[in-house]
Amino acid sequence: MKSYDDILSNPKALWGKSADKVGRTLGDGWTKGTYGSAGTGWKFTNGDKSVFYHPGGGVHEGSYIGFSSGQTGKVKVVGSDYKPLPGDKATIIQK
Repeated sequence: MKSYDDILSNPKALWGKSADKVGRTLGDGWTKGTYGSAGTGWKFTNGDKSVFYHPGGGVHEGSYIGFSSGQTGKVKVVGSDYKPLPGDKATIIQK
């Protein structure tokens, strides 16, 4: 993974990556923040684009990592313990 475009072309490459690694991949122009209702995950945003990680717990139970934009919609890479919610419009990819 060397860029945001690499993430788009191979979402599974995000799995297991730390916030520091993702931040280095994204480079300048991205803002780091917290993610999830408890604020225990992380996200990077740049305009309408975001890359995010949720450590698990809450309504989905399992952890997930992914990205979203106006062009792609929300895409989540999940493990076997992830529980999708009814009506979730995200594209789900098993790790």
